[in-house]
Amino acid sequence: MFNSKIIFIGAEKTSLKYIKQIIDSLPNHFDFSILICIPYIQTMNINFINYFSKDSHHIIKHPEHDEFLENGKIYIAPPSAHTFISNNETFHLSREYTKFYTQPSIDLCLLSFTEYYKENLTAIIFPGNTKDGFFGVKKLKSCNGNIFIHNNTDFKTICDCKCFSEIVGSDNCYEIDQIINVIAKTNQYAEY
Repeated sequence: MFNSKIIFIGAEKTSLKYIKQIIDSLPNHFDFSILICIPYIQTMNINFINYFSKDSHHIIKHPEHDEFLENGKIYIAPPSAHTFISNNETFHLSREYTKFYTQPSIDLCLLSFTEYYKENLTAIIFPGNTKDGFFGVKKLKSCNGNIFIHNNTDFKTICDCKCFSEIVGSDNCYEIDQIINVIAKTNQYAEY
């Protein structure tokens, strides 16, 4: 079980079906926020909001600059900027660092949210062909946040769960059903 104010999901497009499973498993009302960060370099032709909203009753949207983070909403980092969180729990969208990081960067986003939420953040990482998220996971581990690395066996990837095991340990690699079960067992769900 975990006690988080926010769940961060970092993934590549090969993991969309797993993220959809997580969204579909959520109750109508939940008392935390979810932020999904998927680098858009390889996914230009996919509208993530439409994909994740299909047959869903949840509020799924791109955050606006200076918008307050709200419980019960699912945010998808926009393709045109890096997504950060400010000290007053508002989103900050920036095109800085575009020379060095794919937009939106899992690492930059996770580092920002870790800095603010520390142990109250849970990260679910779906490794892919890059190590994007590696530094964010390392920082979250040092803050005692919860980390779940998906053990993706469906796709041949350059960086799989083993890439992250030096940081989080090999016992933090989970199948999608295990990740969903952990989320479902939390006391965070609130029926309004």
